[in-house]
Amino acid sequence: MSQSVSPAITFLLFTVASFLMLRYVLANFARDDRAKFAPPILIFAGAASGVLFFRLQLGQYLIWFLMIFALIIIRWHATSRPESKKVQEIVGKIASEKTAKAETVQTYTMTRRLLSFSLVSYLAAFSAVFYYLFTRAG
Repeated sequence: MSQSVSPAITFLLFTVASFLMLRYVLANFARDDRAKFAPPILIFAGAASGVLFFRLQLGQYLIWFLMIFALIIIRWHATSRPESKKVQEIVGKIASEKTAKAETVQTYTMTRRLLSFSLVSYLAAFSAVFYYLFTRAG
């Protein structure tokens, strides 16, 4: 019996860890109005993830990883639209007498754009670093 962990199990664990990290970053940076710091952090995290993905020799699962995270990003982007009923309810609760509803929606929209850019930057950095290491190893 082999002492090493199956590559499929390693891939699943890597994917779950990446998802939890991205979810944590999204939740914390959106909540504390620090979305402008998310892109550089997720670019660094994407580059580190690309190196780890290469070192774990998970290249055969690259397309699966990219598809899974692309679908997660698309779903998050679709469900966080300012026009959605759930978001409008939240904006209605958050908006007070001091801040107008339009201003709250504008702030939400900018935060959403920054976080969307952050997620795409994560995938771009991941892909670029993995591709560089993969082609260099040759």
